[in-house]
Amino acid sequence: MSFKICSSAFESNGLLPGWYSASGLNASPPIGWAGQPPNSESLALICRAEDGRTHWVMWNIPPELQTVYGKQPRNSVLENGIRQGWNSFGVSGWTGPEQKQENCLLTFTLTALDSLLDLPADTDGEELHRVCQEKQLATASISCRYC
Repeated sequence: MSFKICSSAFESNGLLPGWYSASGLNASPPIGWAGQPPNSESLALICRAEDGRTHWVMWNIPPELQTVYGKQPRNSVLENGIRQGWNSFGVSGWTGPEQKQENCLLTFTLTALDSLLDLPADTDGEELHRVCQEKQLATASISCRYC
């Protein structure tokens, strides 16, 4: 089985419901996965919009969880040692799209890593992406639109 990511909130290339937006409930969507390499020590998640803004940064996700549930708190440290860094909106955790834009594309990229990451709480998407490039075993992504 290949490494795959999914969400019960939206279909691949489907529409992100409004309650996940900043003008809605601003709740993080649920993300699930399967097929990560058996030697994965942790997973990292980055959600970016095509305009370059980062909406969510997470790392040290235990691969055996298979799901990050929706409506995660904005805390920098979550259950099971999961860490959340800074998004482009200057806060920890998820921040949804602010307003409807024509064809706003969000891509959620999940990376299976060969180790846990020792990163500071203010790690942003660019830094996490750089570190993931060095430690990645596999990646999977899913996209949706908010329009």
